Amino acid sequence: MKELSILLIGVIILFASSNYLRRSLYLDKIESSVNGKKYYVRNLPDKKEAADKLANIGIKLQRLIDSLDLKDKEKGEYNQKLKDNFNSDYITENIPGSQYVAYSVNKGEELSLCVREKDTEKFMDDNIILFVAIHELSHIMTPETGHTPLFWDNMKYLLEKASSLGIYTPVDYGKNPKTYCGMEINSTPMKV
Repeated sequence: MKELSILLIGVIILFASSNYLRRSLYLDKIESSVNGKKYYVRNLPDKKEAADKLANIGIKLQRLIDSLDLKDKEKGEYNQKLKDNFNSDYITENIPGSQYVAYSVNKGEELSLCVREKDTEKFMDDNIILFVAIHELSHIMTPETGHTPLFWDNMKYLLEKASSLGIYTPVDYGKNPKTYCGMEINSTPMKV
């Protein structure tokens, strides 16, 4: 039992130190002029613009979440889970070479998004970033792991809600595939 505890502590220390090194080598904490919040962004000359982009994405995501009906018979439980778990104060820019192009830590504690083209490092259009961010929000609100039917139903619901709020413009990625951070997006659960 003692060996297991030592191993577990070692793994936690290794994870924490690798996370610290990753952030300190690639990311810088920059204040956005949009909302005054600080964001971890890649340490590049346009890092202020990256912080502003994350701020704008975060504002839109929070607006979407704030609009959700917690008393909705079908989605109320999932809406509450999303509202309780998503933290718009912790949106970070993904670093190059990451295993995932976007991810959520602990179902909402932190959201990491790729905001630049993989090859050129130019900023991507907000609409495709929002599509991917909404994909991640769908993971946060869905109690199941992976891309289950409930996950896709929740993603469709959030995309439709975001569209009705004017936050997201629907795109039929089946007919018009797009590249996001080197990965092809070629489908959407939303009817376009």
